[in-house]
Amino acid sequence: MTFLSISPLSIPPLMMAGIMFYVAISHLLICRRRTRRRRDCMFAFSCFSMCLYNVFCAGLYSATSCLEGVVWQQVQVAALAVFAISFLWFVADYTALMNPLIEWAFSAYFLFSAFMAAIGGDLVFRADVPAIKNIVLPFGFRPRFFEVAPGPLVHLQGVVGLLAFAYVIWTGLRFYNTGDRKMALRLLQGVVIFLLGVLNDSAVSSGFYSFLYLLEYSYIAIVLVMAAALSRDIAASEHAEAMAHEMELKFQAVFKCVTTGIGMTTCEGKLLRANAAMCAMFGRAEENLVDTEIFDYFHPEAVSGMRESLEDLLRGDINTFRDEERYVRPDGATYWGDVSAGVIREPDGTIEAVTWVIIGITERRQASESLRALNEQLEEKVLERTGELTEANVHLAASLQRLREDEEAAEMIQFSLLPEECRILSGLGFSRYLVSSQYMSGDFVDYFEIDYGRVGFYMADVSGHGVSSAFVTVLLKSFMRRALERYKEEKDQTILEPAELLDSLNQELIQQNLGKHLTFFYGVMDTVQNVFFFSNGGHFPLPVLLSEGKIEQIEAKGSPLGLFDFADFSTLRRELPEHFLLTIFSDGILEVLPQAELADKLSFLESLADSETASISDIIDKVGLEEAESLPDDVTVLTVRRTAKSVESLEE
Repeated sequence: MTFLSISPLSIPPLMMAGIMFYVAISHLLICRRRTRRRRDCMFAFSCFSMCLYNVFCAGLYSATSCLEGVVWQQVQVAALAVFAISFLWFVADYTALMNPLIEWAFSAYFLFSAFMAAIGGDLVFRADVPAIKNIVLPFGFRPRFFEVAPGPLVHLQGVVGLLAFAYVIWTGLRFYNTGDRKMALRLLQGVVIFLLGVLNDSAVSSGFYSFLYLLEYSYIAIVLVMAAALSRDIAASEHAEAMAHEMELKFQAVFKCVTTGIGMTTCEGKLLRANAAMCAMFGRAEENLVDTEIFDYFHPEAVSGMRESLEDLLRGDINTFRDEERYVRPDGATYWGDVSAGVIREPDGTIEAVTWVIIGITERRQASESLRALNEQLEEKVLERTGELTEANVHLAASLQRLREDEEAAEMIQFSLLPEECRILSGLGFSRYLVSSQYMSGDFVDYFEIDYGRVGFYMADVSGHGVSSAFVTVLLKSFMRRALERYKEEKDQTILEPAELLDSLNQELIQQNLGKHLTFFYGVMDTVQNVFFFSNGGHFPLPVLLSEGKIEQIEAKGSPLGLFDFADFSTLRRELPEHFLLTIFSDGILEVLPQAELADKLSFLESLADSETASISDIIDKVGLEEAESLPDDVTVLTVRRTAKSVESLEE
């Protein structure tokens, strides 16, 4: 089952499959965060199974024979059976009204159906009876589906599936009358739309009329309407979790600070935790209390009654236990305490722990005063902290404003390092366009005259965005300036040898250990000898050369700079045509092009500079960069031309 050729009709189902896969992954991640909510897991499984069904639909639409089509039909039936199981369980968890016996009966049948569809045979599809469908669509589009006649099991699965839908709708109506009407209405809306898709596909498959299959598209209705319901539930759950977390923090503060003895024990009375007040009451450190029985610290005459009361509490005969009992300190002194106990239950009702609260009766007033003072102190702390936070917010806002002003100033400095937008050097016309996605750019471009008749130029793209990447472009400008000065003062030939220059820059970036790397294309044009020397440090897309009506990409390979100290670069050479236009783009241009495939994007870039007299403004207008509100990456365009009208074109 391989796609030798994909039919255009297969593309929409594959897109739907991608959407279903994304939704499924999202709800699996939600399920991980909410381990007690099986509903998200079942919804994810239903999306996974429908994703598989859409992929199998794409395979069927691309099949070129009935022998190939029957295989896709079998896996479609299996995928629908798995979907039916997961969707039934999702509805059961969503409404909590489905009869478990009916739910398991449907699940058992669809599991059997999936198994039979997987092993194939005449019971599923009759491979010897073709049922090729020719569909006539508008605009002359005539798809053909190479199918075979369904067997008894497929017909039975259709009938059982309709019964399952009827039961789901009935359950949804009961949920509407007894539960959350908004959630029920969303479920019913999605199920009805999906049912229409099922009925359409059943009619088309049975030959009642000729039309496209819609089941692979109709499930998106369930995804859309249920996404709203589940999102609201997730928001409510997160709000509840936030409140629970806040309550836990408050409990911890009270647990540590109050003068009332508080402890937690197992159902058998073994201490799990004890606060400082309880430790002080019992005259022992917490590490000496943990894993011992709380009854060991009470008077022997009180232990028997306390154990009986605890058993009544655990059985549920009483909700709380409270009594005045005596507890004994290590020195033998006996004190009276107001002892109360309650249980902490899990969501399923099982008892997690028993909480104990002991108040010293003889010091009740003192404890009350201390608690009141503690509350006042907490309120003062809250007021004090609120004032501090307000002041901190003011300082933070001022700091952010200064940071924005600094970034704007840094942007002006960085852009001042760029060359003129249009310039003539040794008879060559240079033009550049650079727009950053943030205040500061990780792209950089420059062109300069080395000596009479020789001009150097480069384009760099630093990894990342923002200040750190822009800082590397400043270092790059300084490096190139020093290389040019060494040539003029010391006759250092590095500036004329692209490979040597890239190697030197690579070593310097590695030595600086900035945590950044960059792609770099550097070229030297000798207009006296009409020779172009260049080297590529991982820059992509490749430069485009237009000469005598012929467009070509300049092939040059190399590794990005700043990653590997063993990287090897080579200098390539080619003759300069009498008239030409060289266009270089940064990879940010690929992010804004509308084409889906990389090959289409590169082909479009080649077509931008379709004339040697095309200006850089023409290229920018064709891409639509001026109209873009925001860019995902920095975009840079550099053109180098030599034509009879170079000067006039640049001035325009």
